[in-house]
Amino acid sequence: MQSDTAIQSMRTARAFRVCSLFLLLLCCCASWGASDANEQAGRPLHGVVAVALTVDRLDDNLAPYGIDRSGLIAAASERLNRAGIEVIDSGEWAQRTDAAQLSLQVRLIRAPYYFYLYGVRLIARGKLALVHGPNAYATAEIWSEGSVGAVQPSDLGPLRELALRLIDQFIAEHRLQNG
Repeated sequence: MQSDTAIQSMRTARAFRVCSLFLLLLCCCASWGASDANEQAGRPLHGVVAVALTVDRLDDNLAPYGIDRSGLIAAASERLNRAGIEVIDSGEWAQRTDAAQLSLQVRLIRAPYYFYLYGVRLIARGKLALVHGPNAYATAEIWSEGSVGAVQPSDLGPLRELALRLIDQFIAEHRLQNG
């Protein structure tokens, strides 16, 4: 019969393997095809002067760590406006051809043994005209960046700064493509 320590050790090793495989899969799936599409498009952010910003898939339990929807939108909007990128609502976005949708996604999964797996991703979507006219379009991902990892519950606060760094990366790429 195995000791409690040996059983606990085997469980920890199994949990580590499962979480490692999950992170590897998440990394592969999150970046699959994104860089090729962006490279082929050339300068997909060229001409974008405004964005409709949303925060999706945010866990409400993150509010005690300083990560809440309204706070993220306010901080991101302030950075975008300071960089000369107008933040508009979704209704105005539908009427404009020089605007993109910007979606900040923060996902959190509680893993075994008291840590969290996270995925933070920023996605810009642009309009593709189907026919002449402002209301006949489809959207396509024109730029994205993200990060995945694992953190202890006490280390969830820095996810907010990670999300805002993605906004800064978007701004830097926007400047590069728009001069």
